Amino acid sequence: MTRAQLNDLRIKEMYGKRKIKKVDSHQGNFLTLSKTVTLSFRDFGAIDGDIIGIYHNDILIVKRATLNQHYQSFPIHLQKGNNKIEILAINQGSLGANTAQYKLVNSSGFKIASQYWFLATGAKAIFNVTKN
Repeated sequence: MTRAQLNDLRIKEMYGKRKIKKVDSHQGNFLTLSKTVTLSFRDFGAIDGDIIGIYHNDILIVKRATLNQHYQSFPIHLQKGNNKIEILAINQGSLGANTAQYKLVNSSGFKIASQYWFLATGAKAIFNVTKN
């Protein structure tokens, strides 16, 4: 077996039998002066077909994005005041949980937030960005 196959087998043993509860993950509240932020995301675990959707203020802006090992990025144009950004786990891939990493940066490239998650199908990572 290759190293990648052994790693996949190890992950299946660790997470494949575990039932993941559907619980939303609140990531926090953040302030910025930027007109836009860029949301970047990738699969930090084994590449197993994890799919996400992205909402901005309850409006779907990315219907389906399949996660891979490289960051995919989407700009989000902020409204003045509170902006709710939600990342929905559409599925859990073939290895148990939806394992993603995101980072959110402002227009100057300053990292506002960064996090990993293990989400069940239908759960969301939610954070609020307030534009002053």
